[in-house]
Amino acid sequence: MKVILNHRHYGIHTPVKETEIEGKFEDYYFGEDQINEDLLLKNLPEGFLPISPSKVLLMVQEVNSTGEIIGGKGQRGLSKFRNWAKYFDSYSLELCKV
Repeated sequence: MKVILNHRHYGIHTPVKETEIEGKFEDYYFGEDQINEDLLLKNLPEGFLPISPSKVLLMVQEVNSTGEIIGGKGQRGLSKFRNWAKYFDSYSLELCKV
């Protein structure tokens, strides 16, 4: 599965870097706000996150019925990553379905 590290500034997400990790999207994402955070952290390359996961937002790529990427949905209820919120600069990690 591909993951993209973005930097969010004034609501604009700019890609910083990306990587492929072991497993399928469904191994990590079980539905809204249901992420296997432990598996995600285990499979990210050493040093991929520039700061502690507790300061990184987590989002899931949204795809429409034709397979077109239409955005991302912020996740909440997390224990290792930062819960989604607006109006501050931060890094965000995007789990890619496509």
